Amino acid sequence: MEEEIKKPSRVFFLGAGASFVDGVPLQSQLLKKCFELIDKDSFEYTQIKEFFEVFFNLKEPITGNDFPKMEQLLGMLEMPKLIDIDYPGYSEKRINEFKRIIFGVILKALRKCSSDIKKSYNYRFVKKIKDNLDDFDEINFITMNYDTVLDDSLSLLNTLEKIDFGLDLVNYYSRYNKKFPLEKPMPGNIHLLKLHGSISYRYCRVCQSIELVHTDGDDIFDQSFCSIDGTPTEILVVPPSFFKNLKVPPLMQLWIKARLMLMDADEIYFIGYSLPLADIPVWQMLKSAELARPNKKVIVVDAKGKKSGEINKRYSQIFTNIEYLPIGFESFIDSIEKYLM
Repeated sequence: MEEEIKKPSRVFFLGAGASFVDGVPLQSQLLKKCFELIDKDSFEYTQIKEFFEVFFNLKEPITGNDFPKMEQLLGMLEMPKLIDIDYPGYSEKRINEFKRIIFGVILKALRKCSSDIKKSYNYRFVKKIKDNLDDFDEINFITMNYDTVLDDSLSLLNTLEKIDFGLDLVNYYSRYNKKFPLEKPMPGNIHLLKLHGSISYRYCRVCQSIELVHTDGDDIFDQSFCSIDGTPTEILVVPPSFFKNLKVPPLMQLWIKARLMLMDADEIYFIGYSLPLADIPVWQMLKSAELARPNKKVIVVDAKGKKSGEINKRYSQIFTNIEYLPIGFESFIDSIEKYLM
């Protein structure tokens, strides 16, 4: 009797570069793009204008170079919560209001940039994997991006119910969530772990639940409320900075699952992720994965034409068996078959 050949455990780890090719702005460009989309006569515009004036001393006209970086903006919003100290004159409730409006504008910008999923590179990427692997339902995805381009691509090809987000979503309990109920995914389904949260996640600080919401409606600026206890919820996104709030219980579980997934992996494909120094928790998690099972097959897909420099060096400090590919996400998709062999 022939011994069954064990299929390799694969993890695809995506960063901002994987969404950028589909029109999602990089962090450095996102605020400028958002500001361009706001109606200058709207309430939202007056609120964001006030936030920039108070917290960054910026007054109109604000040019592209004047905008704060995304990690600065999110850091300013998250820091009071991290150290449990409010800004003078700006309560936690007021900061949350700024945060809700700013993320509403970000969501609007992201939605505008990624409206036709079937034409996206992420959709082509997922479809190529599905066409070339008979164990597609067991593939693992980890993303640092909080847009929904990858989520939407996977759901088009495999239905949303078959995606395991690694969270015990409120949507799985129909007695609470009647607007957007989902069946709980079965073991063995595709995993999509969003380590920095998502613009489609709503978090309740009272019952610590997370609810998945539609991001294609016209109510993006409205306050949402927990389906279990009626408490106002907030968009769950971890700021791209050194000060990461990973103490949210569901997120902590997500990071534990990602760590185990990477430790178990035979092959890890990094796409559009520069392994920034601010992501120290990721460095620790990846090094643990390498120490647990050394000499994994690691492929790093970088921007086309990039010289083998800083990014390759960062990965080489963690892994021993690296293939560095400065060919861009688009070219990697076109030739993905040879790397999956």
